[in-house]
Amino acid sequence: LAAGRAHQIRGLRCYGGHELLGDQTYSRRRKLAGAQTEQVAAFPRQALHAGLVGFKHPLTGKTMAFTAPLPQDMQDLITLLS
Repeated sequence: LAAGRAHQIRGLRCYGGHELLGDQTYSRRRKLAGAQTEQVAAFPRQALHAGLVGFKHPLTGKTMAFTAPLPQDMQDLITLLS
């Protein structure tokens, strides 16, 4: 993300007290409670996903939209935390 949107999202979430799991830059490394602590701490990446991204194409002006399903590792993480 050349515009730094990932950093903006992560920084604002952390500032608001809602940091992302797996974020090594902005996380305050709070201790997790519960039996799944080790599995959550071992999540190998930032738990950040864009299900829908849209923008206006800079040359054609056409509205572009792209969707992506939630990756399986994040689905598994949600199940673990539910």
